[in-house]
Amino acid sequence: MRVTTQMAFQNLYGQVSKNLERYRELQEEISKERSLLSPSDDPTGTSMYTRFQIDLSATLRYQENMDDADQYLTATEQCLQDLSTLLTQAREVAELNATETADSTVHQVGSTEIGDILEQMFQTLNTKQNNRYLFSGYNTGEQAYQDYGRILPGYASSANTYEGEMTTSGDFTGNSEKEYLVRIISGGDIGTAQYQISEDGGETWGSELTLTGNIAVYDDVNGEDLGVQASFTSGTFAEGDEFKVYVRAGSYNGDDGKIDFNMSRNTRVTTNVTGLEAAENTGMIDTMYNLKIALENNDTAAISQALEDLRAVQDTFENVLAETGLRMSRVEVARNNMVATEENLLTNIENVSQPDLIEVISELSMVESALSSSTSVLGSILTDSLLNYI
Repeated sequence: MRVTTQMAFQNLYGQVSKNLERYRELQEEISKERSLLSPSDDPTGTSMYTRFQIDLSATLRYQENMDDADQYLTATEQCLQDLSTLLTQAREVAELNATETADSTVHQVGSTEIGDILEQMFQTLNTKQNNRYLFSGYNTGEQAYQDYGRILPGYASSANTYEGEMTTSGDFTGNSEKEYLVRIISGGDIGTAQYQISEDGGETWGSELTLTGNIAVYDDVNGEDLGVQASFTSGTFAEGDEFKVYVRAGSYNGDDGKIDFNMSRNTRVTTNVTGLEAAENTGMIDTMYNLKIALENNDTAAISQALEDLRAVQDTFENVLAETGLRMSRVEVARNNMVATEENLLTNIENVSQPDLIEVISELSMVESALSSSTSVLGSILTDSLLNYI
């Protein structure tokens, strides 16, 4: 009899302990509103829960990326809109000055206006967003355009006999604006014509030199070689032919780097426009300077040509602006998709981890009833056992 009682006691005690543990788990599920309290509760559910949490973390990170991308693209688009407005203003100045009634006084006023517009363009191209220069490519810590160092396309006087082409190049090593005047003092072809160079508007001149296909542009008597070069195609030069080489503000200091942000595991978006794309490849800066120089020199033909070039620049520039708008639309669509994905993941996590409270409470009631019965029987066995010893 004692053995049987002991076995019954042990079995019943084990059941009571099991019911107590389940009772505790159910209470914890209700209080924490989670059914997955440990991996052993539901290995499959735990695996799904972990995967959903990882996906949710990635989704939130992608949303942060898109928020940052939207900030940079919005700031960039605003700058491009401002540049488009400035181009329109410049074209209006060119149209006014390309008429036959515009005289030198009007041209000089126009030159000043174009200079002001150019300055605003450089300020816009040097815009920063979150301490990042928007148009510098990868070189985000440096402004896109410097205050000096841009070697402009060469300017040939409209009265020249020479019909070839002069181009300029080089890496300017100075730190200020320069203006060089190249004057032919003895006519002839390349290899026989003689020239001099002045750096002060013609007050002083360098040595008389033989013109070759490529020359260093500087006054070899009164100045220094700062890296400016000029090249000439074949043709005949006449005495008195003049060419000007300008070094002005606006040397590009960035690169062609594309800064991409991840919008998803397999999708990226470029968040920047480089100065090369916005101002160099479109011809914007060179055309603006060509217009300014043509106005300074009262060159009506060059003014008209600059006007035509400006129209072409605007057409090309609008493509850059449109591409930026498309990128912003892509970010917006992707962000909306990610928000929907986040909501779905949160729903899945809730479905996997949160208990059905009605079901849990029902089970809690049954376990509580079983506990009550078990403890009552256990108490009876203990009482009988004790009496057997009396």
